[in-house]
Amino acid sequence: MTPLSQEHFDQTLTTLYKKFDQKMDQQTNELKAYADEQTETLARIVNAGFEGERKYLEEKLDVRERVEQLEQKIERKFAKLEEALHLKL
Repeated sequence: MTPLSQEHFDQTLTTLYKKFDQKMDQQTNELKAYADEQTETLARIVNAGFEGERKYLEEKLDVRERVEQLEQKIERKFAKLEEALHLKL
């Protein structure tokens, strides 16, 4: 190659490399932003699922009302038994 064509080749290659490097940086930044966005979305979805399950379990495990009903039922039965047997239990 002649010096002029070698110089032109080097300049063209350098220009192409810079454009490629800039494009790669841009795509990398876009991909990072997209990945962050998708990670946040996934975290919200997972959290919403766990929150729903937690509420469901709390409702199922909260037996206070049922226990109160059973206590009242037992008290009524004892009262009837005391009355029928003329006892005080």
